[in-house]
Amino acid sequence: MLFKRLIFPILLFIPALFAWERMYGGSERDVANCIAATSDSGFVVVGHSYSFGAGDADVYLLRIDSNGDTLWTRTYGGLLHDTGESVVQTPDGGLVIVGRSNEYSLDSHYYSNRALIIRTNSNGDTLWTRRFESTMYSFKFSSVLISDSCYIVSGSSDYYVGGDNNQWLLYFEDDGDTLWTRKYPAYEYEGSGYPIKPTDDGGYIITGSNHNFPPTLLLRRLDSSYEIVWERFYGVPGGTPHEILSIGYDVIQTKDGGFWGVGTGNLEAFDPCDVFVVRTDSLGDTLWTNKFGNGAFNAGNSVVETPDDGFLIAGCCNAFLAKLNANGDTMWTRFYGDSLESSASSIAAIPGGGYIIAGSKVPAPGEQFDVYIFAVDSLGNDLASIEEEPSIPFSYIIDVYLNPFNSSCRICAPSGSKIEIFDINGRLVARIYIEGSESAEPLSTFASGACRWQPDESLGSGVYLVRVRQDEKTSIRRVVYLK
Repeated sequence: MLFKRLIFPILLFIPALFAWERMYGGSERDVANCIAATSDSGFVVVGHSYSFGAGDADVYLLRIDSNGDTLWTRTYGGLLHDTGESVVQTPDGGLVIVGRSNEYSLDSHYYSNRALIIRTNSNGDTLWTRRFESTMYSFKFSSVLISDSCYIVSGSSDYYVGGDNNQWLLYFEDDGDTLWTRKYPAYEYEGSGYPIKPTDDGGYIITGSNHNFPPTLLLRRLDSSYEIVWERFYGVPGGTPHEILSIGYDVIQTKDGGFWGVGTGNLEAFDPCDVFVVRTDSLGDTLWTNKFGNGAFNAGNSVVETPDDGFLIAGCCNAFLAKLNANGDTMWTRFYGDSLESSASSIAAIPGGGYIIAGSKVPAPGEQFDVYIFAVDSLGNDLASIEEEPSIPFSYIIDVYLNPFNSSCRICAPSGSKIEIFDINGRLVARIYIEGSESAEPLSTFASGACRWQPDESLGSGVYLVRVRQDEKTSIRRVVYLK
C-alpha cells in the first residue's frame, strides 16, 4: 500500500539550509498544533504543554529562528486544561493566540471547552486575555486571520454543552473588544478542524464536517460580508451508504480560483481511516477526490500549494509529507520521526524555498511526546532521514551519478554488494549484484565496484531508493528519475 514504512536506514546529502530537526519540551507531554512564519524570517509555534506552566496543560508558545534555535518560550493558562490551536503575528510584531480553556460549569456539571484568545507583544508578554462565558462554548478553535487591524476567529460551539453545536465566527478589535459574532447551521462534527482562509474575491473559505454520523467533509464559501455563498459536502467515493466517513482539517484556494480540502476518511464503518483529498472548482463542484493510506489511521492535517502548481500535505500517523500534482496524483511521500509515535500538524513555506513542519514525537520508548519541528527541501529531504549506522565504515557509503538522471545512473558500491532498488512505496523494482556476490542468479554483474542502472520502461518518473547490502551491513541512497 502507499504508506508502507521503510524501516532501513537512509543516507542523504542535502543542503543544510533546509535540513534540520529539533525537539522541544520537558519530561511530560508537549505538542505543537500550528506553526507560522514571522517578519524576522523566524517562526512562531503554538500548542500545549504538560511539562511547564501553572498546572494540567497550558498554552505553549515558542519563538525560533530560521535554524530552529529557541529565542524564547512562554506558557499561558490556569490550573485546568488550556491549549493553543492557532497563532498569527500582528502588524506591530506581537501575536494573537487562539485556543481552548477547560472550565467547569455549575449549571451543566461538565468541563466545557471555552474560547481562549490571548494577545501578546513581540516578546510574548500578555497584553490581554479573553475567555468567553456566553453560550458559544468552544470545542476547538483552529484559525485566526487579520483583517483591517481586526481579527477573525473560526470555531464551533460545544456539542456537550448547550446542544446547538454550530460553527461560528468571532470578529474582535486589537484591544480584545468583540465587534460581532456569527453562527452558521449546525452541520459541524465535534472534534474536527475549522480553519478559515481568505479568498481572492475578499471573501473566505471554511472547512469542517457535518454533524451527522458518519460525518462528511464540509466546505463553506463566504462573501466579504460573511454571508454564505455556497456550501458543499464531500464523501469518499465507493463507500457503503451511510457508513463512509470524511472530516475536513484544512483548506486552501488554488491559483485557478478553486479549492483543495484535506482531512481523513474511510469507506466502511469502523474501517481504518486514510488521507482524504477533494479538489473543487470555484463553485464547489467536485473535480476529483483522492484517498490514500496504509491501513492504519491516517489524516491530512495541513496543506500548502507548491510553486509547480502541486500541493504538499502534512499529517499522521506517523508524521508524513505527501506531494500531489494538480490532478491529485501522488508524486512522492516521505515519513519522519522513525515510528508511529510521531505526527505532523502544520506546514508552512520557508522564504527562498523549502518547508517547515511542526508536530510531536516520542523521543524514546516509554517517554512522553515532545514538540517536534523539522525543515525540509522541496523534495521533502530532511536531516531526520539521515541515519548512518556506526558499524558501517565510510567505504560502505554508496554514491550515485548522475542524480537526478533521465536515462541511466552509475551506482558505486563495494565489490560483493547486493543492490536492490525500491520505489517510494517500498515495491522492489530492480535487483543488481556487484561482482563477488554469492547470489546464484544475479540480474547483472559488474566489476570494479560500479554498476549501471537503467530503469525498466514501465517505471515512471519519481524518487527511488537504492539499497546496498553486504556482510549484514546496509546503506541507502535516494535517486530521482526524470523520465
